[in-house]
Amino acid sequence: MYENFIYISKKRRTYVLFGFILLIFLFIQSCASHQYAAPISRTGFAFDTVVTITIYDSQKKETLDECLMLCEKYESLFSATQEGSEIWNINHANGQAVSVSYDTAVLIQAALYYCAQSHGMLDLTLHPISEEWNISGQMEQASILPDYKYYIPSQQTLSQLLEHVAYQNVQLIDANGTEIGNNTTLSDNTDYYVLLKDSQSTIDLGFIAKGYIADQLKSYLLSEGVKNAIISLGGNVLLIGSKPDNTPFHVGIQKPFGAANEVITTLQKSDSSVVSSGCYERYFIIDDDKKAKTIYHHIFDPTTGYPVQNDLLGVTILSHSSMEGDALSTYCYILGLEKGLELNIDKDYFCDKPKFQCLVAEIDGKPVGMILYSYFYWANDGEILWISQMFVEEEYRKAGVFFKLISKLREENKDIKIVSCATGDENKRMQKILKYYDAHEIDLKFYYKKL
Repeated sequence: MYENFIYISKKRRTYVLFGFILLIFLFIQSCASHQYAAPISRTGFAFDTVVTITIYDSQKKETLDECLMLCEKYESLFSATQEGSEIWNINHANGQAVSVSYDTAVLIQAALYYCAQSHGMLDLTLHPISEEWNISGQMEQASILPDYKYYIPSQQTLSQLLEHVAYQNVQLIDANGTEIGNNTTLSDNTDYYVLLKDSQSTIDLGFIAKGYIADQLKSYLLSEGVKNAIISLGGNVLLIGSKPDNTPFHVGIQKPFGAANEVITTLQKSDSSVVSSGCYERYFIIDDDKKAKTIYHHIFDPTTGYPVQNDLLGVTILSHSSMEGDALSTYCYILGLEKGLELNIDKDYFCDKPKFQCLVAEIDGKPVGMILYSYFYWANDGEILWISQMFVEEEYRKAGVFFKLISKLREENKDIKIVSCATGDENKRMQKILKYYDAHEIDLKFYYKKL
């Protein structure tokens, strides 16, 4: 029996809030039978965290090496502390426009979208607050100096810094100086620039950068023919497929502040992202008085500049996109348990439209067909209309109802990519439908129903 444990310090669109999740570890157990490929791994270090990539294909060692090189590349672009990185250059440009790569443009566009949709509770310009607190640095000092006294910034200091915290200060523009909208599809053949309207503002993409990198590593591995893999970036676990025997991976949720192997529950997941955020990753504790202790950690309230204080120790998000999970886990943690549970992700967070809508076709007042769909926002594609179900009464299937429904949907969503859940590829299923069913003249009336 082969056993492999990966410990990590750190989301379909299901989300789970735990008032006690602090640490996730991924447990992978697979048979060493000759019919299955044995896993191979590479471990590196990027973004101040351990990176581990595991694939079930012993012939692709060079692919693993390339993954670690990609991590180094992205760190050289996205790090706020590495001198010469594109984010570092933006922060030190005194408000001048800075040329950025396609990847940085995509990530900043996504960050601005998440900031807007969270009404500023996520804010990429919180970097000055984070720098002032220096949670990681203080932890390191405390580990060296037994009598180290933790620094708590004054409210006056934080208020002065907060004057320069506003995601609206960040502009993504093209070579003509035209501002790029959050839903605009970017091109890798276009030059992009970033400028800070407030020269004292600085940015940090840490709340989604690791998720973006994980998603890019997944895309690369898939392009290399990898079908079974685990990507672990310091809290972001992204699963490709399942284990070679078609059984799911086991993701264990460990007890907060507990021993490394103390598990609360185990998730059985395949082809999913699991991301957690909480006050457990980087923190220190101070006895404010003899009755209470306060955890000072790295997730800050943009309205006060202080670490978020609520009844949550952590949040875990299950999704398909690791970047999406990154943003949502932090956002839900900031909201707290009650508001987080009330969050309608599709309506309130990802777009201003209902979770599901239904386009119904009727004849003489009788519904004869429908398309069930929803809207999503994907950083690489912009807004997407996702068709989850299509149905037409059998007696009307050769009367062109399918064609009419899809044409109506296209007519009113001209600039949005339409994807069918049956294939994941635009047009494939729909083209088959249109080819099979002839379009006849038929008197249809359409209406929308919000579900």
